[in-house]
Amino acid sequence: MKLRHIIGSVVVLVAFSACSDSNSPEKVAVSMCELAKKADIKGMKELSTPEFAKQFTQIEELFTAATATEAGKAELDKQIALMSSIDCQKSTKVTDIDENTKQVTNAETAQEFKLTLVEGDWKVTN
Repeated sequence: MKLRHIIGSVVVLVAFSACSDSNSPEKVAVSMCELAKKADIKGMKELSTPEFAKQFTQIEELFTAATATEAGKAELDKQIALMSSIDCQKSTKVTDIDENTKQVTNAETAQEFKLTLVEGDWKVTN
């Protein structure tokens, strides 16, 4: 019984630790890179402030138009395949602007954006 209690406590502690760091600026920045690699506009919007998410509407429309043709689908698949080799963990750099704002750069994906703390969560903004 004591072993079960210890194991249960360890599992809860590990789960809590994982959850508490799931929205660190670094994790949000790397997630944004991973989503860009897959052209996951919906996921990118979810990581963004509402104002910044609006900018993805045009991109979403372009992707929809592109995938309406076989040539467009092939080109999008080609671009996604090219981006698949990017190591987002290594190539994403987060630097402090101040305690509530971070600058993110990723030379491999040509991404540059800011993160801002919104109600306790780091969100992508411009």
